Amino acid sequence: DESSTTIGNDNLFLCYSHVAHECIVGNHVIMSNEAGLAGHVHVHDYAIISAKSGVHQFCRVGAHCIIGGLAKIVQDVPPYMIVDGAPAVTRGINSIGLQRRGFEKEDLSALKTAYKKLFLKKDANFSHSIEALKAESAAENKHVKVLLDFVTSTERGVTR
Repeated sequence: DESSTTIGNDNLFLCYSHVAHECIVGNHVIMSNEAGLAGHVHVHDYAIISAKSGVHQFCRVGAHCIIGGLAKIVQDVPPYMIVDGAPAVTRGINSIGLQRRGFEKEDLSALKTAYKKLFLKKDANFSHSIEALKAESAAENKHVKVLLDFVTSTERGVTR
C-alpha cells in the first residue's frame, strides 16, 4: 500500500529517531539518535543515518551508505557512499562498512573508480561523468551497476 509506512526487518532505531508518513525503510537500517526522515523517503538496506541528520521528503537513501551526524539531506544519497555536511556532499566510499559486509577487494576497487568518476569532478557535467564511467571496465561490476542504476533514476538529483 503506497499510503502507508513500511519498515523492514532487523533495523535499529535509537531514541527520538523519526520515520514520517509513507516512508519505506529496508532491512538492517540503523537510525541513530534524533535522525529524521520526512515523508515519502525510501531508505535501502544496510543504510546508516547518523545522529541528528535530517532527510528531506521524497529523497532516496542508497544501500550500504552512511550519512554523517547533523547532515542535511536534500537530494538522493548514492549507495555505498559516505555523505556528510549541511548541505550534504559525498565524501568517499563506505569502505570500512563494505569490508565488514564482506565486499571483495575487486568490488571496493571498482566502487572507488566509480566514486572518482562521478563525485570528484564537481564542475563536470554529471551526465558526461556517467557516460565516461559506463565506458570503463569498472562499470561491469555488479555493485557499480547498482550505483549507476540509482544515479540515473534520480528525480531529486544526487548528493555530489
